[in-house]
Amino acid sequence: MLRNLLIVAALLVPALAHAEFIKKASSDVRTPSSAKVAAETLSVEGMLAKINSTYMLGMQRCYVKGLSQDNSLAGTVTVVFTVNPWGRVTGMVTGIAPKVDACLSNQLTTWRFPSPRDAKDRPKAATFKINLLLRQ
Repeated sequence: MLRNLLIVAALLVPALAHAEFIKKASSDVRTPSSAKVAAETLSVEGMLAKINSTYMLGMQRCYVKGLSQDNSLAGTVTVVFTVNPWGRVTGMVTGIAPKVDACLSNQLTTWRFPSPRDAKDRPKAATFKINLLLRQ
């Protein structure tokens, strides 16, 4: 079991590097200074670091639980989540198996990040997409 967990950890961490910020259409025009403000409050790098250091164990537990029911369980999951103006996360995970996807989606509700900010330093929502490769 520990061997599987270590393998999963080694495989999941590099997969998180493929996160992308999903820009929603808005009426305000973003300037270079607004990007600087957003990076100081919630950056992709900071978000990935927190996922790797704080939230990865919960995600690994979901995958290991799935492996206990199906030893051949492997594939890519897509994690799409929104960080609201208060730093709370809502989202959905899809792609591998319904029970594992549901467990991973449930993990998202425990995540917290710094408040995303707009160009005028007002709290706003930010949406992200991460693809994770899950395999033994």
